[in-house]
Order: sequence, then structure tokens, then C-alpha cells
Amino acid sequence: MPDMPISAYGLPQAYTGGVPAGGDADVGYLIMSAPIDAHMRIVAVDYEGGDGSEDYHMFIWPAGTNFPTDATNAICVCSGSITGGTSFPQSLMNNFTRQSGGWWIIPAGWTLGVIPIQATSSAAVVFNVCAIPMQVAP
Repeated sequence: MPDMPISAYGLPQAYTGGVPAGGDADVGYLIMSAPIDAHMRIVAVDYEGGDGSEDYHMFIWPAGTNFPTDATNAICVCSGSITGGTSFPQSLMNNFTRQSGGWWIIPAGWTLGVIPIQATSSAAVVFNVCAIPMQVAP
């Protein structure tokens, strides 16, 4: 995918979402939605909090999905070392335990969310995202 000219990008936007304390396992919780007319290029994403005995997976869902939801029609975009119990932000883009995720693009109209994959969470986990809207080609 070629990079786009700078004029094709909008202003950066910040989003916060995640799993509330007591959030159910295998249920998807909203982090952010891309507008229907622009893809969102994620330039930074981190998380903190959560339950130390729990792992989380990030998914994207197509337009029209209502939250909370499940993994039906979803695509997993990040898993592995997203483990709860952190008391300070952990980058999901690049840090000492992972390589860069490269391009993270949320397609126009799609949503980014998180699913805890073990037991009900005893502590909230929060995801912070910085994304830049990308003009959709005509």
C-alpha cells in the first residue's frame, strides 16, 4: 500500500475505550469507530490496567455492529502479549516485547474493539488510540 500525500490526511484524533471492571469474557467492547467516509490510520495505541490472569484480543468489526458484541464477523488484529495487570501504559505498536505492528488501518465505517478471553475481568482495562483520518479514494 503506497503512502498517501499529506493533504489526504486529516487531523489526529484520540480515542479511549476498553473493558469495564466486571466485563464478561468473550464479549467485545468498543474502543473506536472509523467514520463512514475515511479510513483511520492508527499511529499510537497503548493499554493499562486489567486483570493479571487475563489476556485480551483486539478485533475490527464491520459497519453496523452494535456493542457489546461477540467475535461474529470480526477479524483479530492484535493478540498475544496483551496481558492485564499493568500499572503503567504498555505500547501495542512497539516496545521491548514486540516488534512494530506497521500499518494499522481501520477501514471506513469499521470499529476497533477488545475482547477479554478468560474469566470475567475484576479490573477495567483501558486502551488509548491516536488515529489519523485518511481520505477514501473516489
